[in-house]
Amino acid sequence: MFIKIIKSLIKFLFLGTIFLILLLSLSAGSISEKMESTNDLATLPIDNSSLFELKTSVRAPSLIVSQVYEINDDYTGDSNGDADNIVDAGETIELRLELENTGDQGVTDVYGNLTSTNPFVSISSSNQTYIGIAAGATGISTSYYIIEFDSKLNASDIISFNLNITANEGTWNDSFILTVVGVPEPIFYGHIVTNEANGDLDADDDEVIDPGEVISIQLYVENIGASHLFGAVGYLSSTDSYVTIHDGFGSFGTIDGNSSTDNTEYGYFGITVSGGCSLQYRIPFNLSLVDDFGHFWNSSIELVVSGHPEYDLLNITFEEHNGDEDSYMDAGETWYASMTIRNIGDAIGPNVVVSMTSDDSEIEFYYSNTDISFDDLYAGFSDTKIGSYDWQFTISDRATKDQQLDFDIVINDDSGGPTDVISTSVQVVGVADYELLEFAIVEYCYYDEECNGIIDAGDTFEANITIMNVGEATGNEIDIYLYTNDQYVDFYYGNGSFNTIGSIDEGESKYEYDVYDWEFTISEKARTGRVLNFTIVIIDASLREWHFPVSIVVEDGPNTFFYTTLGIVTLIAAPIGFIAFCVFPYVRKRVKANKAGTAVSLSDNFKDWREDKKKKRAKKRKQRNKERTQKRKEKEAIRQEQERKRIANINKNEKKLLKKFESILEMTESVDISHVAKSLAISESQLFEKLIQWQEVLPFKIDGEFIEVKDTADFTQSVKEKIAEMSKYYTCYQCGFPIESTSQICPDCKSDIIKCAVCKLPISFGDEIGSCVLCEAKGHLTHMQEWLKTQGKCPVCLQKLPVEGLMQKKTKSKKK
Repeated sequence: MFIKIIKSLIKFLFLGTIFLILLLSLSAGSISEKMESTNDLATLPIDNSSLFELKTSVRAPSLIVSQVYEINDDYTGDSNGDADNIVDAGETIELRLELENTGDQGVTDVYGNLTSTNPFVSISSSNQTYIGIAAGATGISTSYYIIEFDSKLNASDIISFNLNITANEGTWNDSFILTVVGVPEPIFYGHIVTNEANGDLDADDDEVIDPGEVISIQLYVENIGASHLFGAVGYLSSTDSYVTIHDGFGSFGTIDGNSSTDNTEYGYFGITVSGGCSLQYRIPFNLSLVDDFGHFWNSSIELVVSGHPEYDLLNITFEEHNGDEDSYMDAGETWYASMTIRNIGDAIGPNVVVSMTSDDSEIEFYYSNTDISFDDLYAGFSDTKIGSYDWQFTISDRATKDQQLDFDIVINDDSGGPTDVISTSVQVVGVADYELLEFAIVEYCYYDEECNGIIDAGDTFEANITIMNVGEATGNEIDIYLYTNDQYVDFYYGNGSFNTIGSIDEGESKYEYDVYDWEFTISEKARTGRVLNFTIVIIDASLREWHFPVSIVVEDGPNTFFYTTLGIVTLIAAPIGFIAFCVFPYVRKRVKANKAGTAVSLSDNFKDWREDKKKKRAKKRKQRNKERTQKRKEKEAIRQEQERKRIANINKNEKKLLKKFESILEMTESVDISHVAKSLAISESQLFEKLIQWQEVLPFKIDGEFIEVKDTADFTQSVKEKIAEMSKYYTCYQCGFPIESTSQICPDCKSDIIKCAVCKLPISFGDEIGSCVLCEAKGHLTHMQEWLKTQGKCPVCLQKLPVEGLMQKKTKSKKK
């Protein structure tokens, strides 16, 4: 039964759907007939928008707090604070808010009433005007809300505010929060005895608390919190029977927070110490501080009768005086110390003198007497001195990596107490280290000789040596020694010689050649293929030695054929052959000629033999010249490969610096130059040199002591392009020798490097050149063509120049 009902329902729905479709079709037909029968509608295009009325929604005006526009906590006007533009406990701030109209209609005569339910917040100027705010726009209050924050608030307390907004167009409510950042935190710092009068016993005016004295004393309070302490007064009390307080009230006033140097203040108090009090007795006191808000802080302190001074090294820092300025102590550098000494004892330290000494053999002080006076150092007080010369010292070049260097800080005063000695140490971070980048020899040509570029026996050569300091410290007093024990090498000066080249900074290389010290002659007896072994020794001020074995191969030695077995056989067989093939045929021909009556000359046979010999010599000379040319090409290829490796090594270090530089500026749009130099492990002077080079191609600017980047994405892309450019390979246009992108003169042919007037990069061997017909400015052909298409004028002389007027120079043929 249920199934039948379902089937009937489905049939009904199906028939109903068909009926509805037919009805809609008939209605549409009648409507179209009516439209066709109307003349006006038939002659006009149908505008669908006239058939339907479109309705759009309009948002009503609505005002919200878009941001806290300004927090003013300076000490002018109605504000009172530390001028750091953040909310601290105890401050009175001037606040401006920005409202945003999120509706589609403007509002007029806007007012905002500010309230807060926090009991430690007081708003004295709560209602401010915003005038009118257009739709989608923002408006700022014309004046300040004045808000006072109680010093009882804690750091990180969140204060909620409500803003009731009224305008001619309506009323709205919004809320926002402010977070308390800093609070005052006063602590007892130290004391000074300012006056001693006779009590039970006579006063001795030694600025020390003694039994039987009536004492006026200054108690110092330091605010180590991040907020000012406003209007502090102190109350001194004690229950000890040996002391009587006759002036227990002192005013400290406002004490700055620890962000300021003025975070210590004092108040005057008066006490009397009984004559029966024993020496070294510790009198307990309670010092209560209360500020303008009625907030109390209590400190339990002790003042010692007839106490003694005692000292502590609070801080010691080292500043680089002469070195690579990488903020790390390296061998060979000069540094000086800055110290902060504190009197942690119970009495004044009169005429305190501090000296810095070391028994370490790797330390040499600028002055043998390293005393610096700290004058009188009161109980609890500290002082800082900078020993630019008195505590200046040089680390020996002989110091090794990671070596600990020990110092003693010796403190004396006039109190008659024991000498305080405080030990400290530093660690040597870097030392110099060297690698041999290149060893090459150049033939020394006399006026009557011709250089053939081949290592021949009997020739004289000069050595060229390039070394690199791969260590972390500057190498000083560097000497290079080239020598050999080979009997076929004769140096101009004995068995090699030293050549002093001075200093090399870390990461830098130095190319050296010497006409005399490294000049040597290969013996004429050295045979072809003989390997001549040399040793390069590097010695610097550390007295350490670096040994690098190098070798050359004699390419053309003397003719030793006649000293071999074949040569001896040839010497014996030559006369026999001459007689057999020349003399006997001549005699035989002469006999026959005499019989025939004709003349025969011996020279005819010699002539044929000489011509044949000449052809063989020419062939042999051609083969030898071919082999020499091949060897010269191979030697040139090796030299070019060595130069390419050297340039690649330089570019590798440059790429590392650029990638580090990019990673630093990716994190922030502004960074301190000294921080960048330290991160890159180079000196600030070296960094400035790099910045001058990089600024031509990278989008950053130097603003005082900061490096700023506006668009980090653009900066990152520019770094990638610069690194890709550094990966390119450049050669001299004239000779094809590898060069650096910054080279000015080719190290091989000594010709000027031709650089593109558009991209400023070298034009390499084989590149097509386009030059201006007016000023002959040269550039890559494609670069010059693109420039003229867009600019229409020469990039150098700025004269109008069509692309067709560009003078083209064909690609140089392959270097021979």
